[in-house]
Amino acid sequence: SSDVCSSDLGFLNRLIANRVPRRIGGIVLSHLLNPKGTIEAEVVVTRLGAAAFYVTFAAFFEDRVLDWLAAHREPVEQVDIRSLSATHGCLGLAGPKSRDVLRQITPAPLDNAGFPWLSQCDIEVAGQSVRALPHSSAGELGWELHHPTCATIGPAHCREIV
Repeated sequence: SSDVCSSDLGFLNRLIANRVPRRIGGIVLSHLLNPKGTIEAEVVVTRLGAAAFYVTFAAFFEDRVLDWLAAHREPVEQVDIRSLSATHGCLGLAGPKSRDVLRQITPAPLDNAGFPWLSQCDIEVAGQSVRALPHSSAGELGWELHHPTCATIGPAHCREIV
């Protein structure tokens, strides 16, 4: 994962197939496209602030994505790209009962009204602060729980409640 800060929204908008999220906390699933329109990588873009974004992708694409972003930054664009993979991890939880499992280790509201699909929220899980992204590539309801590696939430937490 990486943080991308840019005062120019054109940077991410011209590199992905979708538009960046308009509202803070919004999430879009998209692809990085090359000038021919073919896919370079799949990414999830989350808007954290007026000019701050959290971009996630498969770990094995990290070098490719970071290099691609850096190579396509225009000289006049003020863009800061920072990898978080050395300090942050992610736990994926997916399946039809994922909301029920997660409810057992967080006081956060997880219903559709309190935590809409494709909306990021910082919540507490198993006593740790995490950036929760409700989405999944598995075709089922799912959550990605991003957290500092010093506060790792691992499978042991899930085994205790499943």
